[in-house]
Amino acid sequence: MSGGDGGKRKATIMLVDDEPAILKALQRELNVWSRQNQHQILSFTNAKDALAAIDETKGSVDLLVTDLRMPEMGGSDLLQRVREKWPQVTAILLTGFADAREISRAMRSGLSGCILKPWEPGSLVAEFERVLSHRGSPRDAP
Repeated sequence: MSGGDGGKRKATIMLVDDEPAILKALQRELNVWSRQNQHQILSFTNAKDALAAIDETKGSVDLLVTDLRMPEMGGSDLLQRVREKWPQVTAILLTGFADAREISRAMRSGLSGCILKPWEPGSLVAEFERVLSHRGSPRDAP
């Protein structure tokens, strides 16, 4: 067993992107970090399934990372729906588009960060750690 984890708590991180290749790239980059920190990574290829999963867990997701542009329901709509029911869920927008209007709309829904595709190696982990540590503890209740 390894030593302490510096007081970090486990987090549930939800990734939502309609492109399976992007989800695989995200998972690949986060794999070692998530295992070392015992974070759970959930992945979804559409916002509706992600919303249903958050509903099922009664909002016990610590970090939602969503693509901006997806068919049926975009990331800003997903973020708005999640924040209406579970304002404690922290969110990061992942986008390959610099659509200022959509990003601004997502920011008004309580966005904690934005990562542009393609991202720099190591930038995901750094941003996730920043956002999770800014919250204090991902989830206080058992």
